[in-house]
Amino acid sequence: MTSINEAGITIRLPQPADLHLKNVAYLCQLVNKVYQVAEAGIWKGNVERTNIQSMFKMLEIKALLIAQMGAKPIGCINVNLFNEDLAGFGMLVTDPEYRNLGIGKKLIEAAEAWAISQRRSIMRLEIVSSRN
Repeated sequence: MTSINEAGITIRLPQPADLHLKNVAYLCQLVNKVYQVAEAGIWKGNVERTNIQSMFKMLEIKALLIAQMGAKPIGCINVNLFNEDLAGFGMLVTDPEYRNLGIGKKLIEAAEAWAISQRRSIMRLEIVSSRN
């Protein structure tokens, strides 16, 4: 799965090189950096959205689509299969330095295309929200 838009952004499934510790750590740090701001005030204390082990597993089972510009990952989205009809996505992030280029939209479109390629007809968005 690869898509390229006019800004030179590629969206792809994980590749073997993504499993190197340096690359896993970079994606983990990117997700946690974005969610630290996005989820500020939801959690008590400093909560990480993901960790090295979880990120490695997502990459290993190809449950993550990666947006990159050139060789640099600049965003990602977690994708999952739940049953014969249902797929889902969540943990959508774009590097703050590359916002307003349509990367989030392209990641969602890629997640939908991935679900269709997996013969799923329903897509579920997973979000975290606070309860009062």
